[in-house]
Amino acid sequence: MAGVAAIALSFAIRLLVTTRIAESVESDSAMQQRLFGSYIVSLALAEATAIFGLVLAFTGAPLSGYLPFIIAGFGALLLQPPTFLRS
Repeated sequence: MAGVAAIALSFAIRLLVTTRIAESVESDSAMQQRLFGSYIVSLALAEATAIFGLVLAFTGAPLSGYLPFIIAGFGALLLQPPTFLRS
């Protein structure tokens, strides 16, 4: 359950921050700092899911118990590539 919550929160944070940045009238530097921070947090949450699976594997869980976590974690990392704002 924690892995699913981490993946969902990862995508939600990224979506909320990028929509707020698109609507804001802040300076370019402030927007880039917020965007960079949101990337770090969202990628860390996606990586946490893969680490949950890795911990399950090391503790002796069956393959069907940890493989979905590892696949979901790495899938989320691949689905969230960093994008750059173009002015």
